[in-house]
Amino acid sequence: PLPAWLKEPESVKEAARNVSLLCRERGSDIAKCALQFSIANPAITTTIAGSANPENIRKWAQWAAEPIDAALLEEILHLFQPVKNIGHVEGLAINN
Repeated sequence: PLPAWLKEPESVKEAARNVSLLCRERGSDIAKCALQFSIANPAITTTIAGSANPENIRKWAQWAAEPIDAALLEEILHLFQPVKNIGHVEGLAINN
């Protein structure tokens, strides 16, 4: 389930649920796909992931070294396409 504090529009949350389910069905993890996508994407110059749990850091390092599942990524991007660049706005408009 998504956290109660998540302020994204329902369409974005639904897309995230669908992607998470797809990843699980393929034996993967949405967090793994997100990490690998951000590392492989040349438009993203820095990827920072933090955790108080050292096991998470080890897992992320392993994921970063693994090849990305291109077919799964293509399906993920397709599912997210309708909600691409949609999010919640908070604070001053000039800052968003």
